[in-house]
Amino acid sequence: MIQVASQESDWAAAVLAAAAEVEVVAGAVSGRVLVFDRGAFEASRGAMRIAVFPRFALDWDPQGADAVLVAHDVVKAALPKVLRVRATVVGALAPPGITSADSSSDTPTVIVAPSLLTSLGLTTLLFQLELTSNARFLFDVGDDPEVASALRAALAGHDLEAGLFASSSSEEAWRVADLALGAEYANHALAAGTGLVLFDDGSLAARALVASGVALVAKSATLAVTLDEAGTRARDLRQAALGQDAAGTAERILEVARQLERASIRPGLPSGIEWLTRGSAKEAEPTPADALRDGDGDSPEDPSSDDAIERELAELKRRLE
Repeated sequence: MIQVASQESDWAAAVLAAAAEVEVVAGAVSGRVLVFDRGAFEASRGAMRIAVFPRFALDWDPQGADAVLVAHDVVKAALPKVLRVRATVVGALAPPGITSADSSSDTPTVIVAPSLLTSLGLTTLLFQLELTSNARFLFDVGDDPEVASALRAALAGHDLEAGLFASSSSEEAWRVADLALGAEYANHALAAGTGLVLFDDGSLAARALVASGVALVAKSATLAVTLDEAGTRARDLRQAALGQDAAGTAERILEVARQLERASIRPGLPSGIEWLTRGSAKEAEPTPADALRDGDGDSPEDPSSDDAIERELAELKRRLE
C-alpha cells in the first residue's frame, strides 16, 4: 500500500486517497509516504518522505525530503540544489470532478476568480469586462452569499452577459468554460483544457503557465484587449492546456511512489558495497553532497547565504547519523 498523509483539508490529497492502492494515515507512519503539507511532513519523521507540490508553488519547506514531486520545471528550478537533485516533475494535479470542457459556442465563456473583486476592484473589473467585444462571464462566488448579492446588484447596471455559480456547481461551470481569469485557477484550467488570462505578479505560477503556452498576461488597464486576444486564441490555448495532461498526474505521482516502494534502500545510498576508484575522473551524476560544495552558479535561485548553507549541512549531517 502507498501511504498518503495530510493534516490539512485539501483536495490534492483527496485525489490520491481515492486510489485503491492508497492508505490514508493520520498518525505516525513508517515506510514510504506521500506528504502534502508541512504538518504531515513533520509528523512523518523516520519514514521515507515524498513531498508533493501539486500546484505551481512551493507552499512549504521540504528540507529533509527523500524525494520531491513538483508541477513544472520552473518550480523545480526554485528548489535549493540539494533538493533539486531529488526532484521530479510530474505535472499539475487535476482537481476532483474537473474534466475536459465541451464548450462549442462561438462566444467564449470566461470564468472569473473571486479574488479579482478585491485585487482589481469591482468597478474597474466590470468596466474592463464590458469593453470586451465577444465574451460572456461566469463569476465564481465560492460559498459567500454576500459576494453573490454584491455581484447581482453591480451587474444590473452593466451590459454584460453574465452568470454566477457557487462551489457546489463548480464542475458544471468548468464543463462550459473556454477561458479562466485568475492564476489560482491553474489546476482547474489545465484539467478542463481552458486557456488562462492572468496578471504577472512574478509568481512561479505565472512564469510556469506563460512558459507552457497556457496563459496570456494582462494589465489591469488593458484587460479587455487581452481577453479579446485570448478569445481568438482559445483553441491554441486549449491544446496547450490539455497537453499538460493534468488528468494523468495522479498516476505519475503514484508511479514514483511505487518505484520507491520497490527500492530496498533510500535514494542516494549505495546498493551493497560500493567500492570507490581512487583518482577516477569518471563523470558522475550530481548528488546532494555535490550541492553543498561550491556550485557552478547555473541557477539564480541557488541559495547563497551562509544561513542557507548551514541549514543544508545540518540536514545532511542529520540524515547521515
